[in-house]
Amino acid sequence: MSSEQGPLNVTLIRYESGLGTPGIMPPQVSSSVQISATPTGGKVTRQVYENNRPSSTQTRELTEEGSSAIHSFVTELTTLQVRNTPGGPDVFGANTAVMVARGNVPVWGYNPGNGCAAGPDQVFTASAEDKSKFAKLVSEIYQTCEAAL
Repeated sequence: MSSEQGPLNVTLIRYESGLGTPGIMPPQVSSSVQISATPTGGKVTRQVYENNRPSSTQTRELTEEGSSAIHSFVTELTTLQVRNTPGGPDVFGANTAVMVARGNVPVWGYNPGNGCAAGPDQVFTASAEDKSKFAKLVSEIYQTCEAAL
C-alpha cells in the first residue's frame, strides 16, 4: 500500500454480540477504534459505547513503530476474501466490522449484516484457518492501538 495515495485509515467496530444475526434489533456496539497511519506515525481514537452511544473517547499519537505494525497487520488482513457487498452472517465469528481506506478511498471491508440484513449465506464461507487469521490480526491491531492509548 503506497503512502502516495494518502494515509491508511482503518475503522474497527466491536459489537457485544449478535453481529450477522437476523432479527429486528441491531447488535450493541461495544467499542470503536479509528486509526490514521502514515509511514512515520499517526493517530488512534478509541470510543467506548453504552447503549449504542459513545460514553468515552481517547485519542493518542501512534509512533512510527506502531504505524509500521498497523500497516503490516492490515496488509495481511486485506488478503482475506470477503463478500463483495455488506450483509450476511458474521462468517469470521469475531463480532467485529472492519473498514480499510487509503485516504478517502475504501480498499477493503468486512461488514456483516445485522437485523433484517443478516441471514445465512450459502455462497460465502470462511475456513477455520481464515477465521483464526482474522481473529489474530484484529487482536494484534487492537493490541497495537491499546499500547498507544
